[in-house]
Amino acid sequence: MKRKIIIEAKGKPVISEFDKSFYTDDHDVPALYINGQIIAIGNGIDDWNIKDKEHLRWKLDKNKTYKVTIEEI
Repeated sequence: MKRKIIIEAKGKPVISEFDKSFYTDDHDVPALYINGQIIAIGNGIDDWNIKDKEHLRWKLDKNKTYKVTIEEI
């Protein structure tokens, strides 16, 4: 069976904001984008204000290029 690519984003990671208030009464949140596609939402900080080293935001180097693919399998 041939896999169908739903989204393929290539580029350097960019940290920006996502306007969560469009969907809820909450405020903007940090978002990780690659080529305009949101890859992760959240700040990567746990409940005790400690950096979550497993969070994708901290794992990607802003000077490197990445490719994220979502496929129907």
